[in-house]
Amino acid sequence: MKLAIEHTLIQPYPEEKLDFARFRLFFRVDDPALTREGAFLYVDVPAGLLQQGANWQQIANAVLQCVRENKATIKEGQGFLDCVLGDDRTVRLQTRLEEAPGESGVTLIRRYGEFDVDATVRKALRTKLPKLTGTAVDRRLLMLERDQMHLLPEAIGRAIDEYRAEFPRLQQVDEIWLAETHDHRRVVLFDRLRADYSYSPLFIFVGDGIRRRAHD
Repeated sequence: MKLAIEHTLIQPYPEEKLDFARFRLFFRVDDPALTREGAFLYVDVPAGLLQQGANWQQIANAVLQCVRENKATIKEGQGFLDCVLGDDRTVRLQTRLEEAPGESGVTLIRRYGEFDVDATVRKALRTKLPKLTGTAVDRRLLMLERDQMHLLPEAIGRAIDEYRAEFPRLQQVDEIWLAETHDHRRVVLFDRLRADYSYSPLFIFVGDGIRRRAHD
């Protein structure tokens, strides 16, 4: 029996990986001046802040300087912090502060933004289905990877069902599987995409060996 498999990564929104790479490069939290003694501070920057053509270093420097200057006045709980960028634009950061008396303090810089799972699923179907269904094989399997836990299997399943009319080639796909990856793909959980959108991994691999196998 000949089997064809097409694999693709489903992101929370298009170009998420590119945006994360930029963010990780310019928002490194290795400056003790960003921390607040006795508090855990979480600062979330809008996703997509570092756009092509902008001065990324200047933007990141402005945001980090804003955190340094305002960290002492951020109130406990959730809130907002408006920062002026180098081009006089204002960006709104989301903040959450947890008091931790006696601790040295930790500040984490992260991202926030709206998900657009539908757009990433549509892109995956548009690019992968022609190749998968154009292959002369006995069975066809579409493997959708997710490496972020807040991207739920249900959201992926519903998006695929919404596009079935637009992508009739889906009828030629025998199975759709989800691969949940951790630790740079060293740990992988596999499950079929279920009609009721439930999720219960059938196979769990750690390194080169299978850790658990369920029968479905």
